[in-house]
Amino acid sequence: MYLAKSGTGKNMYYVFREDVRIKGTDKKKHLVIERIGRVDELKAKDPDIESKLRLEAKRRTVEKKNKFQPITVTYDNQIVEESKHCLKTLYFGHNHIFKIWSDMKLTNFFNKKANKKNAKFIERCIYGLVMHRLTEPMSVWSTIKDLDTYAGIESIGSDVYYQSFDVLYDMKEEIINYLNGFMKENTSRVGPMAYYDVTTHSFESVRQGELRMFGFSKNHKNNEVQVVMGLLIDNNGIPISFDIFPGNTMDQKTLQTAVEDLKKKYQLSKIVVIADRGLNGKDNLVYLVNEGHDFVIAYTLKKSPIDIQEYALSEDGWCNHVYDANDKSVLTWKEKIIPYKLTAKRELSEEEIKAFPVTRGRRKKYVEVEIETNLHITWSLKRKEKDYADRARVIKGVLDLIENPSKINQSIKRGKNQYMKIDIDTNKIELDIEKIKRHAQFDGYYAIVTNQLNYRTNEVTELYKGLWKIEESFRVMKTDFKASPVYLWKDEHVIGHFVMCYMALSIIRYTQFLYKEKFDETISAEKIMTAWRKAKIAILGNYPNIYLSPMELNEDYFRLQQCLNISPLLKYMKVNEFKKFTNLDIREHPALQSL
Repeated sequence: MYLAKSGTGKNMYYVFREDVRIKGTDKKKHLVIERIGRVDELKAKDPDIESKLRLEAKRRTVEKKNKFQPITVTYDNQIVEESKHCLKTLYFGHNHIFKIWSDMKLTNFFNKKANKKNAKFIERCIYGLVMHRLTEPMSVWSTIKDLDTYAGIESIGSDVYYQSFDVLYDMKEEIINYLNGFMKENTSRVGPMAYYDVTTHSFESVRQGELRMFGFSKNHKNNEVQVVMGLLIDNNGIPISFDIFPGNTMDQKTLQTAVEDLKKKYQLSKIVVIADRGLNGKDNLVYLVNEGHDFVIAYTLKKSPIDIQEYALSEDGWCNHVYDANDKSVLTWKEKIIPYKLTAKRELSEEEIKAFPVTRGRRKKYVEVEIETNLHITWSLKRKEKDYADRARVIKGVLDLIENPSKINQSIKRGKNQYMKIDIDTNKIELDIEKIKRHAQFDGYYAIVTNQLNYRTNEVTELYKGLWKIEESFRVMKTDFKASPVYLWKDEHVIGHFVMCYMALSIIRYTQFLYKEKFDETISAEKIMTAWRKAKIAILGNYPNIYLSPMELNEDYFRLQQCLNISPLLKYMKVNEFKKFTNLDIREHPALQSL
């Protein structure tokens, strides 16, 4: 490698070049390894820049030659009779997680904030728990036993790991605020906007507590106690906050707590809440409007007033018609906006209740209010085809039940009798044709209601589309992170467990954000975790002549390495070189001590 100049005049640049022989000839070609910058600009800043760059070129040449020096590894070629005679390996894909952990400065954060004499070990335990949740989720006890298979993880007593859950519980708000500060500075977070939804997490137990209660299970685990989680995420799918509620809490009761929490964290006077139709209890909407916030929430046309249904289905008021590109006679999309006064009940304050005249019967506790909203209605051919296909599957199931009456009781318990009509007197079972026709007229239609009257339909639609990110976040926590069933029983430890899962979700979402920024592509949490979980190093040779060689690194690992700005590895590394490249120190690891 050597320093050269490329171009002419003001467009002359310093470059590092190499001469490479063209295969099968005596000719050489010049390869530009790196373009450094314009000659005039660099010399203006540092007159001695040229000599410094020549020295840098020599240094890189020597470094490159050393990398390709042959290595010698010695072995005792003994008969393999025990596991200790086999080649030893360690997992090390968590060096990516450690890089993110370091970028977030979480070590310093916990060391300062943990407020424990053993803060250093608490921080190492929290890192170990979060890291293992991101690679191979297990119970706490299994995680502790498995950490010895990871490079750079020191052995710590199990009691400290359980203490860590107390720390996570105590520091829940501080951790959330700290991570929000980092995400605000390092991502394209758009505020004030938040997606909100709730889910349930079960316990393999029937033992109740203050949080662990029986309730409606979204996982159909009605025979187990559960907790309810409310989660707020931003436009990138990165979590903003979460809360844990008793397992018997209704979805609608959690929204106001989440919004109040968001207001405090960001000192916001106005928030846009995007939520599923399950959270649009009328009192929630009144609360949001009274507090000066906006909402964007799905609206069910099938359950709307008759006049709204008639106008929605009529040919009046449609605009922005879109037709098939190949066949202009085929309509694929249309939209309309209906001004709509949403009637809701607002709970009266104690002072207001006392102000009403005393009458016979119960005191008045609610008053009806009207909310000025716009109802954005869209129709699409694609949705019409999907709605038709979904209903056809349900009808097929009902017909199967009619043919097999013994299955009816079970189907009723699971709510699969939507289009089934049963005559109680005669026990006759038949399809509910009227209901099928009534539902069929809504095929292709979708409605979203918002109190922000300036939004256009495409804006509202795009906002609501983002709600899939929170649904995916719940799937990641339940499926990829195996956040439930929960194997902890103390309420403080249960909340600490979900703080740990929240941190893991923040790291995986931040990684996905960096990946999208780098490659303009998306990558699933499952792929990221697989890349981190599979990466191993083989320990070669006998002490002190030991080399480490990477194994099972897939393409995702290398792409993640790029977007996290991590240096490439060598095929064979000494222990100190491995530490330099990965920041993982294995000098004291038992796997090396036995060599």
